[in-house]
Amino acid sequence: MKTTIVATTFAATALAVPALDALVQCPKNTAQPDGNLPASLSNYVSPSLLLQISAKEPNKKFAGSNTAEVTPGDKCTIFNLDIPVKASQNKVCNLVFDFPAKPTGLVGDLGGDLVVDHRRPGHGGKAGEGEAKHGHHDKHHARLASPLASSLDYKFDGPGNFKFIGYDIGVGAVAGETTYADQPKAGPSPPNPPAKMEPGHSYVINSGNCEFPANLTSVKVSGALCSNDTTLSYDQGFLGTCPMGFYVVLTDVAK
Repeated sequence: MKTTIVATTFAATALAVPALDALVQCPKNTAQPDGNLPASLSNYVSPSLLLQISAKEPNKKFAGSNTAEVTPGDKCTIFNLDIPVKASQNKVCNLVFDFPAKPTGLVGDLGGDLVVDHRRPGHGGKAGEGEAKHGHHDKHHARLASPLASSLDYKFDGPGNFKFIGYDIGVGAVAGETTYADQPKAGPSPPNPPAKMEPGHSYVINSGNCEFPANLTSVKVSGALCSNDTTLSYDQGFLGTCPMGFYVVLTDVAK
């Protein structure tokens, strides 16, 4: 009987995204006033590559991954983001880090991670509809993970002090080649990053007018997340129904 109840609960919850939404309040920031990503896929950018580097193994070459990993004084993760120039014209580029709290009452009770369709109204509705309406849906979501893959867990241990390292515009990490000893050319780092990052919050790491040359198709921006005292490991994408990780959110220029 218990097995039947658990299986029924899992099936019902996996199909009822609004029920999960009711349990999870996505943290907000000035670029995400409702805590969600913009309804239009052209108004935000997901990382095209996550790549780890290691200070303790400075010449080790890592493969690209969907998992970001930061460990004290050792592993950092580099993020590449390809900004579409046409969509970013006359827009503000907001580099955000979404760090929702873990949903409660689901992990363990269901015996594993819950798989849901994370797309909200405006993201295509029913499963499969997003791909039909937006030919570039995979460009933003599925380059790193299936659009139906949502995690309900991550690892976070420490006071939450992180360092943001910026690389030169147009230069990014290369999977299987970039190492700690051979990082991309240094560029401007965020001038006023948050002093700490903790679960249950969403942070604007940097914000400014995009101002990319109109003759380009896209511009690669990249940077690394490191820490001297905190462990963080998570899957880039969605934590249940909340965005998790780095994104560039495009907003209108204030008038």
